[in-house]
Amino acid sequence: MRVAVAEFISANPVTIRAAQSARAAAKLMRDRKTEFLIVLDGEDVLGVITAQDLAVRVMAENGAGHMRIDAICTRDPLVASPTDPLVDVLDRMRERDVGAVPIVEDGRLVGVFSIDDLGTVRDRPDAAPATPAPSADAAPQPVVVSAMLPGNVRTLPTAKNLPVAKSAPSPPRTDASA
Repeated sequence: MRVAVAEFISANPVTIRAAQSARAAAKLMRDRKTEFLIVLDGEDVLGVITAQDLAVRVMAENGAGHMRIDAICTRDPLVASPTDPLVDVLDRMRERDVGAVPIVEDGRLVGVFSIDDLGTVRDRPDAAPATPAPSADAAPQPVVVSAMLPGNVRTLPTAKNLPVAKSAPSPPRTDASA
């Protein structure tokens, strides 16, 4: 059975208008706690902008927060249809090295899919059962860390195998804006 990406999309994507400023995008990202905005020109998806885009493209222009979003966004982004198979969308995301894609149906934005949305897999009734907890006597097993994209898995040693370093107290923080 192939699962459609529609089962994992967020139906309320955070959007910004193409004519708005980079400063408005940064404030919207901060306020909505996101690092990904879909850029709209009218009702059409013009592009996307990430927090990294703002940092790299705006700071390269001496922090010009007045720059228009349509001048710095990634145009013609990877998009998906709600009926696209999840594995196909993940493959395309990996190929283009993106973490989120707008979901468009009949030319209209209907949602967004991000790697973070895959966390909902464990909440599905048809998801595989959780692995039972090991007994206290069991040897520690390596921890597998994955960015949820095929071919992007790293195995790390368990905490019991890592050396413990004692750290010095952190220096007091200063507020650079003061």
